[in-house]
Amino acid sequence: MLDHPQPQKIPLIFYRTGAGSEPVREWLKGLPEVERQAIGKDLLRAQWRWPVGMPLCRPLGNGMWEVRTYRQGVQRVCRSVSIAAPCGTARFYQ
Repeated sequence: MLDHPQPQKIPLIFYRTGAGSEPVREWLKGLPEVERQAIGKDLLRAQWRWPVGMPLCRPLGNGMWEVRTYRQGVQRVCRSVSIAAPCGTARFYQ
């Protein structure tokens, strides 16, 4: 029998400005509920199944990735800097 390692959860950290606001979280809260749920589902997939490739995640280079959500022809993109190698953290920027 093969041993399957338990999935590792990658912490997700939203970008925070020097003033303490979180523009990506604010952007997400302003979306319709159906779109927020779709994006949240894709973020969870990236968080629990990392590394994830296309079509969900695409590398942009220098540790920068984008997590893509497709919803009725509309593409929502959250870009993330994945510092996944040493500490397993993903920071999300809009």
